Amino acid sequence: MSFVKLTVSVAIPLAVGFLGSLFTSQGLKEWYPALQKPSFTLPNWLFFPVWTVLFMLMGIAFYLVWQATSGG
Repeated sequence: MSFVKLTVSVAIPLAVGFLGSLFTSQGLKEWYPALQKPSFTLPNWLFFPVWTVLFMLMGIAFYLVWQATSGG
């Protein structure tokens, strides 16, 4: 297991997600609260940890593909 490859693989999607949030966070404050959401909508505080876990899982998947295609 290469910790450098794993770190890079996880850091890339997290960095892209962070950069994306810089461009969208201001707009979300304006239109998202105005949406009519169903009663089962998750609370706002849950978005950050859920998206962080999803982006980390994407990085782990990238690492597994990278390992499989590079022969180890």
